[in-house]
Amino acid sequence: MTSFKTDIWMPLYIGDYLADTADLNAEQSGAYLHLLMYEWKNGPLPDDLEILLKISRLNASNGREKRRILNLLMAILVRFMTKSIDGTWIQKRLEMEKVKIAEKTAVFRERASKGGKAKAASSSASSSQNHASSTNSFASSTPQAVLKAADTHTHTQNNPPTPLERGGQNGRTRPKASRPSDASMVKIPDQAEYDRVMAVASKRLEDGKPMEPADVRSVLAWQAKKAAELANAR
Repeated sequence: MTSFKTDIWMPLYIGDYLADTADLNAEQSGAYLHLLMYEWKNGPLPDDLEILLKISRLNASNGREKRRILNLLMAILVRFMTKSIDGTWIQKRLEMEKVKIAEKTAVFRERASKGGKAKAASSSASSSQNHASSTNSFASSTPQAVLKAADTHTHTQNNPPTPLERGGQNGRTRPKASRPSDASMVKIPDQAEYDRVMAVASKRLEDGKPMEPADVRSVLAWQAKKAAELANAR
């Protein structure tokens, strides 16, 4: 069985064919071409003259005519074909062309397979690298992003703008009075509690939710404590 489709096309070297069959008439040339096409598609020709007559499209209306076309058929077989050990007939060059094309097809398929695997591996590696980069970026920026988003939400929720801050009587925005920080009133968490709060905050950020106000204050107090310790150490 060949590795390519033999029922769609077959190679025909026109110059060689015309040179080899220059002395054949239309009937003989047509019969020979049909034998070649059958062998290309189905394999070696059977050792059965009745079947070969049908394959070559040679018809006889009477006994005398049949003897003529049988002689014509045998002349073609003997001249252009070779009888194999199993009794079947083959055209040597045609069989060589099938082998050459099968080998080329196998090479092309192997290259295509390797190219596809290499492309898939490259795409997978690139995807993994991008994912790792995205993960690292997210991990490094999560605390700041969580605190910024949560602080904004908490400030807006707990300190809505006054009429004067929104425009006041004359439509002009006035600066908001500063409020004393309540960080000193917040219980400063230890390292374990800080880690727990940041883990919860990261999860809430992934879900699109703001950080709880109490957790924001705890984190800010912890960071303020660490900043003070660092300053004292210097």
